[in-house]
Amino acid sequence: MAQSHFSDWQTETWVCQRCQWSGSTSEASMEPFDELFEINCPKCEGRLAVIAYATEAEVREQAKAGNPEAIEMMPWAEAVERKRTTKEECRRLLTTLPDFDGATLSFTFEGDGGHDPMSPEWLVLKHQGTEVYREPSGFEAWRAIVDISSELRRRYGSRLAWVDPGEVGYALQGDDISANLSIERYLAAARLCPPTGSWSR
Repeated sequence: MAQSHFSDWQTETWVCQRCQWSGSTSEASMEPFDELFEINCPKCEGRLAVIAYATEAEVREQAKAGNPEAIEMMPWAEAVERKRTTKEECRRLLTTLPDFDGATLSFTFEGDGGHDPMSPEWLVLKHQGTEVYREPSGFEAWRAIVDISSELRRRYGSRLAWVDPGEVGYALQGDDISANLSIERYLAAARLCPPTGSWSR
């Protein structure tokens, strides 16, 4: 079971049960994942601990209790709340996309903004090369591609010919190795695979 971010893992002295190495957290190796990270033995890579990332609620609770680290993290918690609110507002706008002309419609996704292509600031939806929608994005935010595509199906029905996740579909995979397969399965099941490119089938 993962330890809380606000446990004493940062000052812990670890002993590897596999090779008997011992040392501090700063001497160990770390491997990040979507919702947690592992602290591993630098000698044999044996797992020493699993630490859950702090949630917004935990940060607020700890800050209220006077935890100095949590107080420093409050701007992050507030930014998460603002981003969540913005995304919810964007999703409401998604349901009001116009009734585009044409018997068949196609859409493409792109990432925009940010310093890391695997964590774009925005996920952008385009129709015939023109931006028609955007929402806040980030690391491993690939599920938004499926969610938005599902709304497009609901909105346009049989007129929706295909959806192309493009390069951002791969970038948003992050460390989630099942992401691309999940997108591919969705596109295939919904019969939305683009006619050409890496997402075609």
